Amino acid sequence: MGLLNWLKGKSNQESLDAELQQALSLSKEGNHTEAYPIFEKLYDKHNNATNAFNLFQCAVYCGKTEIENKLYEKLKCYSPNPKKEPMELSGCFVRYSYACILCDVGRNREVVEVVDYLIDVISHYEITDPTFLYIRGIPTAQMVYDLIKKAFVDDKVQLNEYKIKLVSLLDDDTKRYNFEA
Repeated sequence: MGLLNWLKGKSNQESLDAELQQALSLSKEGNHTEAYPIFEKLYDKHNNATNAFNLFQCAVYCGKTEIENKLYEKLKCYSPNPKKEPMELSGCFVRYSYACILCDVGRNREVVEVVDYLIDVISHYEITDPTFLYIRGIPTAQMVYDLIKKAFVDDKVQLNEYKIKLVSLLDDDTKRYNFEA
């Protein structure tokens, strides 16, 4: 009995892994509408942070704002277990990813709140080295800098203001990464 249950569980996991790979592949190709039901099924089967994150991202691309808002609220303050989950599931990284996708779908005005949040988080650290921030679940200054350029592509005044604001927070070592203020 135990061996049969183990084999059945292993088979189910292999099936879920194949579905996940299919959905990730579809999403990477930009076929979010096709990927969405697969991510939804995976989330319904295993309501964990990784499945929530995948469904959340796909929901934004598909314009499914109800599930987008629900999962964003769930994930934006999430603290991953670093021994079992990637740091990209941290609330700061979720917010960063959300902002990038919002830019991809032309919702740049909604990104300002996230950029302000990320700059505020970085402002609490004297050390802004990429590794130092990353291991704390915070996007690097370069990532935030690139997000700022993406978010304010059509507003040169705010683009310069935000670039200056971010660069002013960076330690001397981090400033050497060629940020243009």
